[in-house]
Amino acid sequence: MYSSVNDLTAIGRSILTSSLIKPVLTHRWMKPRGFVSDILNAVGAPWEIIRLQTSPNGRVVDLYTKSGDLPGYASLFILIPDYDLGWSVLAAGDNTDLDCIQISNMITDTLLPAVEAAAREEADATYSGTYASSDKTLNSSIVINTDSSKPGLGVISWISNGTNLLTPTIVDPSVRLYPSGLENVLNNGDKVVGYRAVFENPADTLIGGAFTTACQSWVTVDAEYWGEVGIDEFAITVGSDGVAKSVSPRALRVDLQRVVGTKKRRE
Repeated sequence: MYSSVNDLTAIGRSILTSSLIKPVLTHRWMKPRGFVSDILNAVGAPWEIIRLQTSPNGRVVDLYTKSGDLPGYASLFILIPDYDLGWSVLAAGDNTDLDCIQISNMITDTLLPAVEAAAREEADATYSGTYASSDKTLNSSIVINTDSSKPGLGVISWISNGTNLLTPTIVDPSVRLYPSGLENVLNNGDKVVGYRAVFENPADTLIGGAFTTACQSWVTVDAEYWGEVGIDEFAITVGSDGVAKSVSPRALRVDLQRVVGTKKRRE
């Protein structure tokens, strides 16, 4: 009732950074508690959750919102954990509920596409490039890039000891990497970031039915192993300058050093 925009900004930042409670509690708190008749909405405690599909790749982004009002006053508090950002709108006067919604619609329509493009540009500068084994007798390399029509990082070439892994008989020809949320900061200032690979064959046809529409990647994590390590587990070492230095497909027990980058990182 007595909060200012500055107060809500401080609260939002503390939630996104887990500065007041542990990250595991934040993740547990910011989850749906139930669903409603609209497939793109859910409810939490105390969240009203809106699910948006960002263009052009159709990735789903969740907006955790909380609204409240008194006669003549209204507020709307919004957090987007996927982007580590949010905003709040306070309105006074007539039609305050509608004002909060309209202003938030304008912010969403303008901000989210820009943030998505900026994130892709940053990921491109950080990760895109060619990585190869420093052992010249071992013909192993991997090429990573981004694609505006697809989410995550794309593996467009993957050679292991002279064998092309991107074939249907070995690995599905489409491989995309998604962050697992695991990070480890080394003593030299470098950071090891965990990624999981999703393997798909775009040429496959679905057999139809309700159960084939589910996101099967949720149940295929660690589905296949090599030497007790999931073949979908990747570790990328990022230098203190914010640029990736090496990629390790952990199941193959090899570190591939960055030899070619596609773009310079924007300061």
